[in-house]
Amino acid sequence: MNYDLMNYDLGEGSTTDGQVNTDPGAVDGMSDTRTLERTEESAEERGRGGWLRWVIVLLVALVLYALSIGPVYRMVGSIYRADVNAFYVPVAWLYWHVPVAKQFYDWYLHLWKLK
Repeated sequence: MNYDLMNYDLGEGSTTDGQVNTDPGAVDGMSDTRTLERTEESAEERGRGGWLRWVIVLLVALVLYALSIGPVYRMVGSIYRADVNAFYVPVAWLYWHVPVAKQFYDWYLHLWKLK
């Protein structure tokens, strides 16, 4: 039988040449500094796109919130429910104070047959 000793796990603290690694923080024959370097590289890679990812998530959430008014009012059957209206106060403010938003929501609510 042919055993591949290079891929054989000798247990924690052991090396493939049969000698015991005396470094107390060694993991699979690797010193702490190499493990720390890998951790720092991983953190840098995660951090590069981290803030951009959250900006995109926030923008998508805002768009979904703004567009959810049509299906929500359609499901509840009325645009005169106080609890639902309270949730959409920012959208109502846009509707009454931003002419482009008023035009958009007039069209959008007409699509949902609410206006």
